[in-house]
Amino acid sequence: MAFYDYIEIMPAANSSFLVREGRLPDLDAIREINLKLVRLAKASGKTYVATGDVHYLQKEDSELRKVLLAGQDFKDVLDQPDLHLRSTGEMLSEFSYLGADDCLEAVVLATNRIADSIEVLKPVPDGLTTPIL
Repeated sequence: MAFYDYIEIMPAANSSFLVREGRLPDLDAIREINLKLVRLAKASGKTYVATGDVHYLQKEDSELRKVLLAGQDFKDVLDQPDLHLRSTGEMLSEFSYLGADDCLEAVVLATNRIADSIEVLKPVPDGLTTPIL
């Protein structure tokens, strides 16, 4: 825990490959791991945050990702979890098993604190400019 700035937990379905591979019995086992991560984070004074491992914006964009994965010879193309950008409501629902306080902390409060701690960076300036060498 000491190595990490914060502890990330993701929706259980994001790790469903562990169930398909027989490494875990079901999605509830993944939720139990997330609960343990939250307990350990709290015990060590670390921030814990719920993330989505987002690969595309809309649910229907999953079809495009399946095409991409099939082209790379992935064997489990049809078993991919939804990796769309979830709304706050969807994330609160997904992590409700944490309990109301820990769910709100992971989904909303910690997420906003992390976002607020990051400086604004504009990689390309407005208007026409010459390169700085």
